[in-house]
Amino acid sequence: MEKSKVIEKLFKHIVIYSYLILPIFYFIFGNKKRDAKILAIYGLVFCLLLFFYYDIPVEYDRYYQTLYTFLEYSFFTCLFYFNISNKTYRKVMLYLSFCFVTFQIIFLLLFDSNRLDSVPVGVESILVFVYIFLFFLEEMKYSRTTYIYHHHCFWISVGLLFYLGGSFFINILADSFTNEEFQKYWYLNYIADTIKTFLFATSFLFIGKKSNARSTSTVPYLDMI
Repeated sequence: MEKSKVIEKLFKHIVIYSYLILPIFYFIFGNKKRDAKILAIYGLVFCLLLFFYYDIPVEYDRYYQTLYTFLEYSFFTCLFYFNISNKTYRKVMLYLSFCFVTFQIIFLLLFDSNRLDSVPVGVESILVFVYIFLFFLEEMKYSRTTYIYHHHCFWISVGLLFYLGGSFFINILADSFTNEEFQKYWYLNYIADTIKTFLFATSFLFIGKKSNARSTSTVPYLDMI
């Protein structure tokens, strides 16, 4: 048991300080583009949120979790909102975001959670999956002279697929876990979170590069080889 606690503590520190890669890359690459700023602020905010997470008094824990989920959803949604040009898709994102925030408030007022706001986190994951789908759907409608992995939002999408997909079932089942099960499996969230952060950092290599003019095409541009 002591060994598992040491491993969990190690992964916890790795995931916390890995967020600092994002503001560091922001200054290293000297990229002042909007998405670079969003990622840098995201890294600083969540490094601090996770650093103080375990020091929050129990009576305020549920409010802290709600804030954490809200900020995470907001950062992810902003990244896709600014990288999707289709006005209909954007309106859908705004409508769903309004519904999500309303749902969060209702859940906070009417329901309680032991370890994690599992239901809002599950809804957040599904909504972000939808935004990833909309991003790829829009990209498929255009042909480019560069491959899709040259778009920085591709790496953000892949990072989120690892993060949300890898932690989805653990998050929604967190409140039903026994203490032993929680300690046994929760470190998998740390791994998924760290992978996500490194893939976010990879996107700095492509932010700000001139994207080639795109033209509508009846055939999706899927060749990535």
